[in-house]
Amino acid sequence: MTKTKNESLLQFFAESGDEEAVSGAQEAQPPAQESQDAADIQGSAESGETADEKPRDKTADFNRMINGEYKAEYQAALESVLSKRLKSSNKKLAKSEEFISQLKPLLEKLAVKYSVEDSADIGAIIAAAEQDNSYYEEFAKGRGVDIEGAKQLIEAKRITDENERRKAEEEREAQFAGMFEGWLRQADEVKQKYPSFDFEYESLNDETGEEFRRLLNSGIDVESAYTVIHKNEIMGGAMQYAYQRAKQDMADARTNRLNRPNENGVSSNHSSAIIDDMAKLTPSQRQKIKAAVSRGERVSAENFRRFL
Repeated sequence: MTKTKNESLLQFFAESGDEEAVSGAQEAQPPAQESQDAADIQGSAESGETADEKPRDKTADFNRMINGEYKAEYQAALESVLSKRLKSSNKKLAKSEEFISQLKPLLEKLAVKYSVEDSADIGAIIAAAEQDNSYYEEFAKGRGVDIEGAKQLIEAKRITDENERRKAEEEREAQFAGMFEGWLRQADEVKQKYPSFDFEYESLNDETGEEFRRLLNSGIDVESAYTVIHKNEIMGGAMQYAYQRAKQDMADARTNRLNRPNENGVSSNHSSAIIDDMAKLTPSQRQKIKAAVSRGERVSAENFRRFL
């Protein structure tokens, strides 16, 4: 993944559940393309191209594709982007409405206290509150200062608290950035073990991306998170591998027996019988072999019966 993609993913994780997909290169933007076309035309003119050598009309090509052969794919991609943006906007709107609902009783009380007619006029309430010295008087009494001194102390404390909050936020961001870099290193290792693994896809896909991010944010390493989410596919692949390996072992054994004389009355058809037995396994028996593979057992043509 490029640095830009990594930065986008880091921001996506840090937002803790914001479902809006990382935008940018994924969205088609004809106006930007038109600007590029204009730059191409200007560059061609500066390089001395003649009027007969007309530059390619990329905008027209693009429009033909999205209205022709790739119309369905373009519509699907566009709808996906719009759906994610709408979902994110709805979540933010719901949070805003909840905050306003919680704040409303306090605003109504302050409006009554400061004789502000409209409790929704937050500016008027703030202006009235700033003219109220009762809080500063109480604060000044306990500290032996006048009202102006009290205001200065309160402002100094606000600045100190804001600086501490900003410092704590920066430390959290640095800590998370370190975690993210660790995930990228782990992702490279997982890629070696599972070639189909793609960290960006696992982080952003609609079906399991949220669960993948939740597992990582809870302290689970990348490989464990991936195997938890895809355990069925991984186990199915391991079962298929064991079955194919067993078939290959049996085929090799059969070839070897056919190429040498029978010993002690052992029939060369023995391996064929094993293959028949494997083909006749019931779903329950196949499940037992699958469980054995998941435990790390080596299942082969010669020993598979002992796991039944």
